[in-house]
Amino acid sequence: MMKTLVSNTSPIRYLTCIGEHDLLPLLFEKVFIPKAVYQELTHQNTPDIVRQFILSSPAWLETCEVKTSNNKSLLHLEAGEMEAILLTEQMKADILLIDEKKGRLAAKKRGLTILGILGLLELANRQQKLDLPQAIDKLLKTNINLSPLLIESILNRTQL
Repeated sequence: MMKTLVSNTSPIRYLTCIGEHDLLPLLFEKVFIPKAVYQELTHQNTPDIVRQFILSSPAWLETCEVKTSNNKSLLHLEAGEMEAILLTEQMKADILLIDEKKGRLAAKKRGLTILGILGLLELANRQQKLDLPQAIDKLLKTNINLSPLLIESILNRTQL
């Protein structure tokens, strides 16, 4: 089992929407989110199922204050992405769960280990904790923006 994971907003949002948020405590000892991500997940425009889940305060999910720095290199990101990157660094977390391209690029430049929702689903599939094609089908029924090529390559890798 991996140790610590910091998550940005969209992976938790979409895992909850497809009913797979329970994968997080199966794969990681603890999941941390920064305050900005908590605010995004509980915002009135967030799907009700996601808001209710976050407000139920699952034991394995912890919201943290982040020391925001005057680091100009992250100012082009949204608050949740910026705080998730900073929290990952401050906690020396093992993995940052993030899907947005700008945030992923910024995290990679800073030497962080990143994983996206598809990578997380692939990891869960390898550990026989879910049916990957079924989970991807459910994801595609949401409004998530995923690369068809990436989906195809992950599905091809899992068929081997």
